[in-house]
Amino acid sequence: MTGKEMAMANKGAGEGERAERARRNRIVGTFSMLMLAGGVIGFATSMGNGPGAGFMEGPMPAWLAIGLVLFLIVSLAWGSWKFFGMVDELEMRANYIANSTGLYFYMALYMAWFILWRGTLVPEPNHMVLFATTSIVTLAAYGWKKLRP
Repeated sequence: MTGKEMAMANKGAGEGERAERARRNRIVGTFSMLMLAGGVIGFATSMGNGPGAGFMEGPMPAWLAIGLVLFLIVSLAWGSWKFFGMVDELEMRANYIANSTGLYFYMALYMAWFILWRGTLVPEPNHMVLFATTSIVTLAAYGWKKLRP
């Protein structure tokens, strides 16, 4: 949409519509910054391996690992602070339910897997599998809460 078209669209919009559009744009901007930070972390993680190592194999230089962890923590703290400052109570509730569901799922899955591993019934817990399944469950819970009638 060009600037002239936006001005025409805003001309008929009331104060509430303009405020909602501005709020939505701030949320999209915050998510865009977080996605960019995730891309930087993912790229650096995949490229930070030693010479001759395959994708995501081998040790990462300590300075890079420390820098990425600090960048991750600052990005998540900033993004959460900005996001939860912009959303309404319905969005906040959907996030609380989804994150609580994900946390309970992670605790149950990890402890069950750990106990079964200690009993030599299953292989050692795979942290990438735990992270991926927890993320999927959390996103599914969020979608269920947001999209159900």
